[in-house]
Amino acid sequence: MNKQFPRGQKAYYKSRSEFASVYREKERAKAVDKLKQFLLKYGWGRFEGIKRNYVLIRPNFNLWHGIRYEALRYFDNNNIDWWENDSMPSGHILSSQIQCLNMLYPIQKDRNAALRVLRNIDPEFSDAELMDDGYVEFEYTGEKNYLGEISHTRGKNSTSIDAVMKGTKKSGERILIAIEWKYTECYKGAKNKLNEIGKGETRRKIYFPFISDEDTPFKNCETEDLFYEPFYQLMRQTLLAKEIAGSREKGISDYLHLHIIPKENLDLINCFTSPGLSGKTITEAWKNVLKEPEKYRNIDTKEFIKPIFENGEYKELKRYLDYRYFS
Repeated sequence: MNKQFPRGQKAYYKSRSEFASVYREKERAKAVDKLKQFLLKYGWGRFEGIKRNYVLIRPNFNLWHGIRYEALRYFDNNNIDWWENDSMPSGHILSSQIQCLNMLYPIQKDRNAALRVLRNIDPEFSDAELMDDGYVEFEYTGEKNYLGEISHTRGKNSTSIDAVMKGTKKSGERILIAIEWKYTECYKGAKNKLNEIGKGETRRKIYFPFISDEDTPFKNCETEDLFYEPFYQLMRQTLLAKEIAGSREKGISDYLHLHIIPKENLDLINCFTSPGLSGKTITEAWKNVLKEPEKYRNIDTKEFIKPIFENGEYKELKRYLDYRYFS
């Protein structure tokens, strides 16, 4: 296992638990300090049964006011379960699902903004197309249960992609953009998901046939090496995106898998959980197991959403995001 430490932080890991996250603690302290400065002022909600100052007692206020009720309706209308609590948003102020929605839901109906985001990924994109009722869809599982999972519920107990977009290239090819969104996640000490009692054997039966197929997207690794988070998530999403493209769902013929991670989150970027994978970063490790590594990209969060605000658009949203997440 390649154990890389962010420069200047090695002593931190020696003196604290190996599972500690420097970035998460920093973001948590910053967010709690800001709670009284904007609408997120209702701290001391419960998380995992314990009252915490970084959890809101009014979880709806975790969403930016400009999307709050529209996003709630979207999840309800599409029968999507929220992270941690099926029926309502998480009150956890470091929720990556909430951050993803706060940053991307505002452009869900905006074709021009969606196209700017796509062109920032690849200038060959010529148009943004509707997926279902928007240019960005959330907790997407595909129209069919392509992986044969026990459940096909968006957001829970099945492979859900945090956000998806569909772009048309100048060649006319339609590409699925599958987005895995991270904020303060780290995964130090992650265990092999095949060893989880009651679920390991089921996972083996579901995913091994896809991984071992002659048309598998993976190479140069033992199958079990793919069952450590966060690679477990990446593996399942890669398989799902490949199946969606292979079935030509919505005219899609190929896919691009994006990993959105704040560049400051070195605890995740430099974290290696699977003993069989190698590389200097999580991105390099994952590319090393892909037959087509160009289909996977890691992008800094702020860089990814920057095109939304070109031409002076979404000024109020930008002020909110800058203050809440980037200052």
